[in-house]
Amino acid sequence: MKQKPPQNPDVKKPAPGTRRERFRPTPRTGARRAVQGSLLAAYSALARSGLLSSGPARRAFEGLYLLYKQTLEAGSVRRLRPYVRPGSTVIDAGAHIGFFTLPLARWVGAQGRLLAIEPEERNFARLNARLERAGLAGRVETIRGVLAERSGDFRVAINPLHPGDHRLAEEGTPVAGWSLDDLLAERPGPPVSFIKIDVQGAELRVIEGAGGVLARDRPALLVEVEPPVIVEMGGTPEELLAGLDERGYRGHLWVGGVLGGPLDNETLLAHAVARDHVDVLFLHRSAD
Repeated sequence: MKQKPPQNPDVKKPAPGTRRERFRPTPRTGARRAVQGSLLAAYSALARSGLLSSGPARRAFEGLYLLYKQTLEAGSVRRLRPYVRPGSTVIDAGAHIGFFTLPLARWVGAQGRLLAIEPEERNFARLNARLERAGLAGRVETIRGVLAERSGDFRVAINPLHPGDHRLAEEGTPVAGWSLDDLLAERPGPPVSFIKIDVQGAELRVIEGAGGVLARDRPALLVEVEPPVIVEMGGTPEELLAGLDERGYRGHLWVGGVLGGPLDNETLLAHAVARDHVDVLFLHRSAD
């Protein structure tokens, strides 16, 4: 049975220049889910055995993870390069171990800067180690904490059996948090050209704390849209898409390193539901 996107009476009609497309699952989607399941099973087994604390086992898993990201999930990131202005500021919210951080840091150049925000201790250490090995630490400021709708103290629930499933929660590890507008006010610099947001269902909270920079600089936004996790976090994907639409942004599906044309929110939601999650490049309408 085909899965239909949820009907939302508040979804606006497609804007001129957009297109509505029906998603059809592909063998690649099934392969991605199978490989992802195998990797998580392997990580869970390593975590339970204590082997992840050893350098060789950790590096071996990271190598497999990065290969999976490049071949089946995110694909080649090079098509994002035109949206990263050399000499500008770039934000990586939910940097993990730096799959996006490293290429973004290369593209922003020696005169630019990148702020990489990651809350989990082990990921944060590996992110810094990879930046040092790549010779990019000088242009990246790594910040252990979270972005949200406000600045203050937060807690993150750490999933010991999943390397990227660490979420804002009522209970968990205490971490510092900032609205992006406050973080940038504390660290003045060049205009922001690009923001990547992958924060386990709290993407709208980051957007709500970035109203100033979005209105001022109108950066490109790469946002993960994962409906099941967004709902678990108390929101809806419709709210996320509507929040970006209200701020003047239109989404382009980014699958396997291939960037599509602009899509209306209903079609983006259908893709996200069918694939479990999608990465969407949001560009301000003024850039059209």
